[in-house]
Amino acid sequence: MMLSAPGGASAVGGASRLDPYQAGLAALRRGDHAAAVAEWTRIAETDARAQAGLGDIYWHGGGGVDADLRQALAWYYRAAAVMNTDAELALAKLFAEGAMGQPDFATLLLEYVPDQLCVELKALKLYVWSYRNEG
Repeated sequence: MMLSAPGGASAVGGASRLDPYQAGLAALRRGDHAAAVAEWTRIAETDARAQAGLGDIYWHGGGGVDADLRQALAWYYRAAAVMNTDAELALAKLFAEGAMGQPDFATLLLEYVPDQLCVELKALKLYVWSYRNEG
């Protein structure tokens, strides 16, 4: 007989087992980041909360896991792609802190005559971004 408990825990014959996301949170609270990574990696293919959590762990490191900005970014981008606001906020912080390798200064002056020229904004953004690592 399986009993469901609040927070995603279940009990079978007296033993309890949290769902992988909750188990990852419990591992973080214990300071065992490696266990949280193991739990969340199992469900990260379909769980944006786990993706964002993995991003946090790899951004900061600790608890048996080395900080790895590339891993953090990869997980944050996956979670942000499905509108996870925690991941979007983390990416914004990384950009603002300059951790993305982009300069934190720029002056761009764009002048055009609206009735004579058409500027497609995405193309302009990609053009400007092609200079992102220039000082």
